[in-house]
Amino acid sequence: MLYDEYKYYIKIIMLHLGYNIAVNGIYLPFVYTK
Repeated sequence: MLYDEYKYYIKIIMLHLGYNIAVNGIYLPFVYTK
């Protein structure tokens, strides 16, 4: 049960990090080119 919760939180953290990287990858180039 604890292991399942651990995998669940890891999945959410990985999705959150992936989302932040995607947003930064989209917006940062526009900021730096201006």
